[in-house]
Order: sequence, then C-alpha cells, then structure tokens
Amino acid sequence: MPDTVESGFNAGIEGSAPAGATHYLREAVRIARFDEEAIVRVAGDRKALKYGACVVAAAAVLSYLSELLVDRSDDGPIGPLGLAIGLLVVVPLQLLVSAVHVGVIHALGKLLLGASGSYVSLLRVLWLASIVSWLAVIPIVGPIAAGVWFLLITLVTFENVDGVERLQALVLVIGVAALMLLLQTLLA
Repeated sequence: MPDTVESGFNAGIEGSAPAGATHYLREAVRIARFDEEAIVRVAGDRKALKYGACVVAAAAVLSYLSELLVDRSDDGPIGPLGLAIGLLVVVPLQLLVSAVHVGVIHALGKLLLGASGSYVSLLRVLWLASIVSWLAVIPIVGPIAAGVWFLLITLVTFENVDGVERLQALVLVIGVAALMLLLQTLLA
C-alpha cells in the first residue's frame, strides 16, 4: 500500500486507460468499501474532483426529490418551474456546504494536528465518497446509515490523505459535525 498521496498517484494513474464516469463510479464504490489504495489514488487524481462534484450533485438531487415526495402532501404539487428553481438552488448549495465542511475539518487538522495533505486531495476523495449519501432516500434508516458510513470513510481518508491518526480524526470530525449542526440549528 502506498505511504502517501504522491506515491499512490505516481504508482497508479499516469499511463493508465482513459478514465470516465464509469471509472469514477467504481472508484467511489471502492472508497465506500474503505479501500485505502483507492483513497490514496483518487486523492492524487486531478480528474476526480469534477466527478466527485457530480456525485455530490446527484446526492443533492436525490435528497431534494425524496423530500418533495415525502413532504408535499399538504402543499399540493410543486410544478416544473418550482422543481427547476429548487434544483438550481439545492445543487450549488450542497456543493458549497460540503466544500466548506471539508475545508473547516482540514484547516483545523492542519492547525491542531499537523495534517500534511491538501484540501483538494481530501475534497476529491470525500466528494466521491458521497455516493454513500445516496442511501438517504431510504426513509429513517437511510440517513443514519449514510451519516455513520460517511463518518467512517472520512476518518480513513484523513488518516491516509492528511496523515492524521484515526482517533484524532474522530475527535476532529465529530467536533466539526457538532459545530455544523449547531450552526444549522441557529440559522434555521
């Protein structure tokens, strides 16, 4: 297994077959299965960010549509224009929120724990890892399973990409998650 993002990148990506959406969906699944080699490989893959953004966007769309199906009973149909406007707001907002979330964790990791990776490397992996959030469309258990699963992937990612020990990453990630929840509650 590669020790760093750089050695993983040099060992894998260059000279390999052209990568497209299918390749990155497979990489997302590998990351979801805690494949540390895939995590390191994706962290150094410059193309992964745009495919990861697509995974996050798909998660936002799925979440938005499932919310509409569950919560629209009293309000009546939303209509095509309302749906389009909602999607135009939800997708960029989700990308922004997730980018800020990863940025906060990374900055605190650098400041408090001497994290050594790059923000973009983390974003590449964690945006592809967002494939697990697609489970959130399953009522009740889906969001819980997706949240716990994503937390665990985040810990493994911070260990492999940022060089932060897993227990330290756990404290950091839970602390930031609690802070984000508090902010969300205050802003709602």
